[in-house]
Amino acid sequence: MRAVLEGYSKTLYVRKLDRFDRRGMGTVGSMLDELDKRRARLRVVKEGLDSSVPGQRIIFAVLAERARKEAPDIAWRTQEGKDAHKALGEWQGDIVP
Repeated sequence: MRAVLEGYSKTLYVRKLDRFDRRGMGTVGSMLDELDKRRARLRVVKEGLDSSVPGQRIIFAVLAERARKEAPDIAWRTQEGKDAHKALGEWQGDIVP
């Protein structure tokens, strides 16, 4: 993002939108506004999205909100896995013993 904001690039590629940001459509929308001001674009490979294509901004919004909802779910699933391993007396992750 810094390269685009500083004018070194006109396209920011991300593998999947939820890897770009998980703070919701407000944050992603603001970032898209900044990219528009710089005549740059965001390309999302997995979902096949391009912020320069008219009409795709609504899809960015929906996926950004889905990513926001997923963030606490990821934390919960991770903790559940660690708790299950701990209950069995197994390694819980983090640094390899």
